[in-house]
Amino acid sequence: MYCRNCGKPIPDGSRFCGECGAPLAAPPTPPPAYSPNAPPQAPPVMGIPVYPETISPKSRLAATLLAYFVGWLGVHRFYIGKVGTGAIILALYIIGAILYGVGMIFSVMSTAGAMYSTNISEWAGSLTVFVIGGIMMGAAGIWGFVDFIFIVIGRGKDKQGRLIKRWDT
Repeated sequence: MYCRNCGKPIPDGSRFCGECGAPLAAPPTPPPAYSPNAPPQAPPVMGIPVYPETISPKSRLAATLLAYFVGWLGVHRFYIGKVGTGAIILALYIIGAILYGVGMIFSVMSTAGAMYSTNISEWAGSLTVFVIGGIMMGAAGIWGFVDFIFIVIGRGKDKQGRLIKRWDT
């Protein structure tokens, strides 16, 4: 081994150069020994290491089932702690359902009266409300379905940004 500072040979086991007194690089430290008390490490996700503090304590199974069966109401978002977006999905669906129902009722009433009247604007207005309500309910359903897919493939996150990975809890 040679000194990096002056280039003189140094005997093995020395910590300083005998000529110039420069400290030598410390030997590499061996990896830590296995400890049974160490926290378990999760396998990498798509090549990215996952640490225990990035895993949500929420159940992936519960989130998946909620997203599948009542995702169009945003219930799964309430479960994972995203209350704001859960309320938006719920409001989107409720307002859409009200518009859909009102539009349908007025459309049926306008159609029944249209046999004796030439005023098509009443029918077209109620049909517009009907379609807007359907679009709003469809948007809530698509949002829930996309969340379902993300949760199933393991990319769903809770409010703190932690991945929902645990099927067992």
